[in-house]
Amino acid sequence: MYSAIREHGKKMARKTKEEAEKTRQHILDAALNVFCKKGFVRATLKDIADDAGVTRGAIYWHFKDKVDLLEVLSRDIDASAGARVEDILNISVDSLGDIRKKIMAWLNHFNTNERYRRFYEFIYYKIEYHQDLGPVLAKRRTEDRLILNHFEETLQKLQAAGLVRKDIQARHAAIMVLSFLTGLIEMWLTDNTLFPLSRDAPVMVDHFLDNLLKA
Repeated sequence: MYSAIREHGKKMARKTKEEAEKTRQHILDAALNVFCKKGFVRATLKDIADDAGVTRGAIYWHFKDKVDLLEVLSRDIDASAGARVEDILNISVDSLGDIRKKIMAWLNHFNTNERYRRFYEFIYYKIEYHQDLGPVLAKRRTEDRLILNHFEETLQKLQAAGLVRKDIQARHAAIMVLSFLTGLIEMWLTDNTLFPLSRDAPVMVDHFLDNLLKA
């Protein structure tokens, strides 16, 4: 009898945890919807609660405030695409072909993952950086520097192995590659009728990498 009661208690605890996670995910999805419609500043927690079909109290149960909600949403979306900073820093690259594969996998998320695309449309075009978002902006700058430094070190390793041209500074090459990719995505997000990403991006990436880096 007691074992049955304990098992029932475990099941109820799992159910409660699953329901809490489901509510948390509903709130994150609602936040994305509202941020995309209104921008960050004009969006309110009431707007997000209404979109999620929950109370504001439910939001505060899971998140400290709107800034925390944005930070968690960012981590959640990047994690779903394997594009968190820690994921990128742990990538093993042994050739120029490996770099190309990782770039194409990242670009493919914009073409196939609507949630990922919508979030970065918001980040590029609909977010207003003000004092409340100071810590968020500082964190993003730190992460961008980590990625840049990691890419520079990767290129230096490939240069030492004779797989990447040695007549260009690795730091400069890293900046140029990341700038090219950022510009490519920003252009496509602005107007995705300009070129089909899945068809044209591989060709453009190949030309760019070959001209810039190929030994």
